[in-house]
Amino acid sequence: MRAATADPTPSRVENTPPAFAPGGVFSTLDLMIVAFSIAPAGPDDTGSYAAAVAEAVRIVRASGLPNETNAMFTNIEGDWDEVWRWSSRP
Repeated sequence: MRAATADPTPSRVENTPPAFAPGGVFSTLDLMIVAFSIAPAGPDDTGSYAAAVAEAVRIVRASGLPNETNAMFTNIEGDWDEVWRWSSRP
């Protein structure tokens, strides 16, 4: 029986950069689209959700990024840095 020996050659996985790191699988992508839905926690004093949704849409449009609001989602498009910066804001 042979004794197990360590392979001196690192595996492909060990040499693979993280997906979003320079050289990673997603590092060459220029644009991304984020789709999300707006669901207010509750209505205002009149029982309407319209003001909360309108404020969220106003914030999206103020981002300056290409966007679309439809019946299901709000979509925002841009390069990775712009969209992540916007979508991760408090």
